[in-house]
Amino acid sequence: FLYSIISSNKLKLHTNIGFDLPSGKFNKSDELPYSMDIGKGYFSSILGFTSFFQFPKMSAGIQPVISLPVNKNSINFNLGASKEIYYWFSLKLNNVISISYSQNYIFQSRVNGSSANLISDKNSDFDVKNSGYNVLNNSFGLNVSPLKGVLKNIRFSAEYVLPLYQSYNGYQSRKINDFILINGDSIFLINKFHDLKRNTIFLTNNNNYKSIKKK
Repeated sequence: FLYSIISSNKLKLHTNIGFDLPSGKFNKSDELPYSMDIGKGYFSSILGFTSFFQFPKMSAGIQPVISLPVNKNSINFNLGASKEIYYWFSLKLNNVISISYSQNYIFQSRVNGSSANLISDKNSDFDVKNSGYNVLNNSFGLNVSPLKGVLKNIRFSAEYVLPLYQSYNGYQSRKINDFILINGDSIFLINKFHDLKRNTIFLTNNNNYKSIKKK
């Protein structure tokens, strides 16, 4: 639910209030790590706001959002509460090119409850002690929007995301960086993770992943 509080040429402020409904596929018999199910099977409440400042050559904004689970799913768990704050700054260099910088802080609590299907002795990802984290990311972006030719008004964006701080509960893979390319409505994402236990770096994109063993 979006409710506009302030709406002017230079400042916009609106609320972000609502419910996250159970969606996607959720199978009670699946033996997937808690965060890998397509569906969650429970409701969450969402509370936050978005503030956006717009000037001729620059823009900035901030968006804090809290998500709180309302119940547990049918196999007795939810993924826990999350708190996130995102703030950004963008500078227009000319009519075609702009650059941006942003930071994003995420707090994700541990999984609340546990599934009888997921036995921690079989896989460390099934242990709720290995869930929950605090992460602070920063990102640098470049945006190009041609004014002429066949690419007129099509936006091309590139963003490099680098974690400044990461604190994970238990054993979890650490993120090294992200690289995001946006071409109109198409998004290509490359993730780079470090699996500390296996001393392996994982490279993932929209469709697949490969691992590289560190020397």
